[in-house]
This record gives sequence, structure tokens and C-alpha cells, in this order.
Amino acid sequence: MTDKRLACSRTKKDGTPCKGFALPGRDVCFSHARSAEEASEQARAGQVAQVRSRRAKALNINALRREVTEARALDIAAKLLSGVPLDVSDSARNYAGRRKITHEGTVIGLHILLTLTGPHVTPSAARSALEEAVPPGLRPTYVPPIEDVYKAARAQWREASIMYSEAVGLFVSAYPPNCVAPWEDAYEVTKNEPLPTFEGWEASPLGDSPTHVLARSPEGVEVIVRRESVAPQRDFAHALGR
Repeated sequence: MTDKRLACSRTKKDGTPCKGFALPGRDVCFSHARSAEEASEQARAGQVAQVRSRRAKALNINALRREVTEARALDIAAKLLSGVPLDVSDSARNYAGRRKITHEGTVIGLHILLTLTGPHVTPSAARSALEEAVPPGLRPTYVPPIEDVYKAARAQWREASIMYSEAVGLFVSAYPPNCVAPWEDAYEVTKNEPLPTFEGWEASPLGDSPTHVLARSPEGVEVIVRRESVAPQRDFAHALGR
């Protein structure tokens, strides 16, 4: 009696047709069906591992923030040093539009690189690190003294880091570590370059915004300020001008 079962449609490892019989309702034999299932399970396991890896990376906020921040900071520094607008998607090397190099952009770009390549023990070591970090094509024609770069960074901090707290009103937090050179004394820096006080300023709600308020100087200058729900205790003295 002739066996009417279908032959397996797959081939063996040596390339010859498989001589096994196909399983009922299928076109592959038991061995090939098992191999396919194992391969499918391995593929699913690999997909699960990738998802878990992505989730773990997403949950590791600090590591992800460092990775994104460094790449973004390098891009910003390159654009500032070469006069490329920050809102363009092209890199500094590929950008073909008009460029405008400014002193402010130069010192900010250099300060970003100092933060990424530091800490540096002396101004000369910091300058050497900048020369190594900046490709010749992106180097500004004039590099200010390293001390001036840090001073410019602190000036930017005093101007752009105003916050508001229900407890103390308007204030500027203490200089962050990257605004004080390793060879400088933080106390002396704050003494010689004091943080601003806001005597006579007024703060009022900015519409229904839960994150910002409208600050107004005695001269009538208005500034939108980020709201800090709980101001750090160490900033109270600066906020009160003490």
C-alpha cells in the first residue's frame, strides 16, 4: 500500500530534499517544525531582551541625560564657535548658510568645552585642553583668557537663572560648580561677583501657568521667571541679599 502522506517541503543542511513526512495539516516534518519553533522562540526572546534593554535605559534617567546632554552640548559648542544658528539641524561642518560669530557665543561655546573636558588644574592646562578639543577649522580667531570665559559664564548665570519661590520670592541660586574654575575659591568668587538681589521687584501670576511667573523690576522691565516650588535652603541667603 502506497503511503499518501505529503513529503516535507524543506531541505536538509546539505541542500538535499528532506525525506521526512509532513505533519497533518502542515507542509513540514516534525524536525523542521521543531527547528522553526525554536527559531521563533529565539527571535521572540531577542525582541524581549531588546525591549527590556530599552526600558532599562529609559529608566536610568541619569545615564540617559548624560548621554543626550553631552552630544547636544558638543553640537551647541561647535555652532557657537563657528557662528552657526542654533536652530538649524545641520552640523557646524555641513552648514552652508550665513554665519555670525559673536563674542558672547564664543565664550559660551568655550565654557561648554571647558566643562566637558575638565576639570583643569590651571588656566594653562585648560587652554591646552581647548586647543586639543577644538578642530582647527572651528577655532575662533581670538580666544579670550580662560579666566574671562568663567567670568562670562557667571554673568550669564546671574542674568538667565532667576527663579521664584513662594518662600523667598525672586532669587538666583549659588553658582554651579562648572561656573567656578578649579583654581578659584567659590567663596571669594561669590564675594567679588555677588549674586543679584531683587529689592523692589514684584512677581505676579503669569496667566494660569503653574511653572512660571511674571517678574517686574522697579524700572518696569518685565521678565518671565521659572517657578521653584521649594527653594533650596542654601539659596535663601542669596535671595535675601545676605
